[in-house]
Amino acid sequence: ALPIWITGCGDADPDRRDAFGQLDARPALRYQVGPVIPDDVIAAKAPAEAEIECVIDAAGRVQLPRVVSATRPDFGAAAAQAVASWQFAPPLKGGKPVAVKVRVPLGYEPPVLAAK
Repeated sequence: ALPIWITGCGDADPDRRDAFGQLDARPALRYQVGPVIPDDVIAAKAPAEAEIECVIDAAGRVQLPRVVSATRPDFGAAAAQAVASWQFAPPLKGGKPVAVKVRVPLGYEPPVLAAK
């Protein structure tokens, strides 16, 4: 399962992280691409992490992605751009599609090269 958590659902308090319990059906990922790793992140040979907040609308489209935190700003921007293209089966509340605000953690681990 995608490691996301909902921070707001319909009329729910946006600061509550237990909003999944208010849904009949969680958003289900239908389409996902990873971030294009910037050259300087690759050259740094160090891990990078970002947390992206966005809204999954009632049609399952990602809206308003923004970087909440990132170890490298360029990786954060790449992560937000990737999340913007994701598509979900819409979350349901009371049997009807609803918009939810979610946070998504993304990470990059540099490849480990075998010793010669």
